[in-house]
Amino acid sequence: MSGMELTAEADPARWITVPAGLVEPQRTAWLDAATATARVASAHWDRPSDELVPHMVAHALELRGPGDGLVLQYWPPVVPGAVLVRVEVSEAPDRGAVASELRAEQLSHVEQFTGARLGPGYEWVHSAPLPGEAEDLLMGTQHLFLDEGLMVLATLDATIPELFAVVVDEVRAFVRTLRLGSGEDEWHSIPLPGEVGTRADLETWPTFGPAA
Repeated sequence: MSGMELTAEADPARWITVPAGLVEPQRTAWLDAATATARVASAHWDRPSDELVPHMVAHALELRGPGDGLVLQYWPPVVPGAVLVRVEVSEAPDRGAVASELRAEQLSHVEQFTGARLGPGYEWVHSAPLPGEAEDLLMGTQHLFLDEGLMVLATLDATIPELFAVVVDEVRAFVRTLRLGSGEDEWHSIPLPGEVGTRADLETWPTFGPAA
């Protein structure tokens, strides 16, 4: 992992990179610049967002975890809202144990994820409850890539189903651009042992947007 850099391709007008370790005055400067970008990205919102947008940008910075290698906030062009995508690079667990766990998973449908620059991967949906609610009403995705030494895990933080349906394909496209490497040397994942995940084409979620 030493010397490797994790990068991705994304439209900077809608994907705001959330940096780590900011101190003043860099933190304030980043918040100002990111908020300006987010205001343009949210210009289609019906109601004023003067207070909401800077709060959402600042909250994304607060949510950045110490183990996150790459964090971006995505502002979709169709509906009001934003989602957080985080990518972590870590030492790989036992691949056989991971395969067994995914095959035994009953709550999430595991799909084989193809077409990624990182190599073969796996996708599943995760869920979470709304604050104060017992039922899981929020939805997100996770994408897993690993070899014998390293694991890359990309997570779309759980959000409301209407927003999830709008952003899920954009997040998949973003994950497919992820690159881990040094110079011309690129890291690539390898398939898990045995049959893990279905081979069906990934589901296209319905879009909840304004009527044509």
